[in-house]
Amino acid sequence: MIIVFALVSAFYIHNFDQTLLEENQSHLAEVADHIVTYIQAAVEDTLDTLETAADALPLMEQEECVGYLKQMVDRHGFTYAGYAGRDGMLHATQELPYSYIGKVAPYAGIFFKVHGSDTGCLYPMQ
Repeated sequence: MIIVFALVSAFYIHNFDQTLLEENQSHLAEVADHIVTYIQAAVEDTLDTLETAADALPLMEQEECVGYLKQMVDRHGFTYAGYAGRDGMLHATQELPYSYIGKVAPYAGIFFKVHGSDTGCLYPMQ
């Protein structure tokens, strides 16, 4: 009788563990899908913002560009943003240790810093 009880208990515990494992894997997969969807939306939103800014910069007077970028930085939480002017200089929303980037001029673009890494997108100026 004790042996039968032990076998039934072991079988129940094993099935319970398997069910719990499968439910956890299913829940983690669902959470991972939500995270991927959120990150993709955030990246697409950021890219749209940067492309819009990069398209707008060549149409503005140089004095207006940094102000426009400051508004964008505040609105989207970037550390800084800037653009490579036709003069080969990086015009940024904050003082940077480097400003001559003649290798990428004449490109209008947005450079931004998020969590310690420099990133950017460049578009040839018309």
